[in-house]
Amino acid sequence: MPPARPRVMTKPCQAQNELHLFRGEKMLTRFFQLFDDPLVYVIKSGWSMEAGFGLCRARAKGKPFHVLIPPAWDVAQVADELQHFVLAAAGPCPEATFHFLCPGEADVALLKARGLNAFCAHQNAFLDETIFKPDPAAKKQFRAVHNAALTKWKRHELAWGVKNIAVITFLHEKKDNFEPFSGYKSLAWSNATPDGKLTVVPPREVARINNASGAGISLSRTEGCCYANGEYQFCGLPVVSTKSTGGRSDFYDSATTKIVWDHTFFVERAVRHWERHPPDPTAIHGRTIEKAIRHRVRVLDWLKEISGINVHAQANANAWHPRFHSRFRMNTKVDPAELPPPVLNPYRFVFMEA
Repeated sequence: MPPARPRVMTKPCQAQNELHLFRGEKMLTRFFQLFDDPLVYVIKSGWSMEAGFGLCRARAKGKPFHVLIPPAWDVAQVADELQHFVLAAAGPCPEATFHFLCPGEADVALLKARGLNAFCAHQNAFLDETIFKPDPAAKKQFRAVHNAALTKWKRHELAWGVKNIAVITFLHEKKDNFEPFSGYKSLAWSNATPDGKLTVVPPREVARINNASGAGISLSRTEGCCYANGEYQFCGLPVVSTKSTGGRSDFYDSATTKIVWDHTFFVERAVRHWERHPPDPTAIHGRTIEKAIRHRVRVLDWLKEISGINVHAQANANAWHPRFHSRFRMNTKVDPAELPPPVLNPYRFVFMEA
């Protein structure tokens, strides 16, 4: 039997505009405070960067602060945009210092060539392995899981032919609709329903679905680092992926990732391969932790450099510091009245249940 749907908020997800994905009273942006002295905030590039930076300015109250930004899209495609934002922010907020966390050294070089601070620290290294881990007791109920938004660039159609598949999904932007979802020929479980309702899936439920699946699927041609792909690996799943740019390939477990042509036949064939030759989840998880540690240590090195504090001693054996947050991201409630004028673009928020 497929697992029961998670007992959390269920609501029609009708996009009112690009960011109003859930109707309600709570306005959110991606922001969290990583360090107190000196002040270090983490925000995300993309739609939430303007509001995230506005919240940094409001919370800092004129004090100098650092902003860590993991790029939300392929760095090669957004480097000029990031440079433009940093230059524009320097005028109204000279007390801010920006630093970009890049998935690969080539991305670091691109941003440094534009005069930006950057170092290599892959965002998928900051997934919480106490949540995303193999479950030895889990039974494989699905041949594969596809965790991807209902947006065209996720290319759901390449997975339509996969038999007995689980799909975790959500709306990402205004033009998203349920058309990508409607094409699955052998859907075994999803948090979406054909009549346009979505159930929010919390992280531990995502981990449970991953552990009930034989492989994880990632099919976009271009995006950012793809947290879902990292979650597959931390849960010990082999991965089926198309060739891509944006950073997820920098974090692959090379021994258990199959790169396939952009056709549903090849996606299904790779899923079948992992079904017939299942790798050891514990080994995948272990190699993923080893890779994550290297990236986490780079952030700890940087924090020690700017603070003079031996933050490494505060971290656990996997270089996870108590102030880290899974996904290096937190949706934070915002009162727009507390924000200063935006740097370049109007503020944009996600509206969630109050």
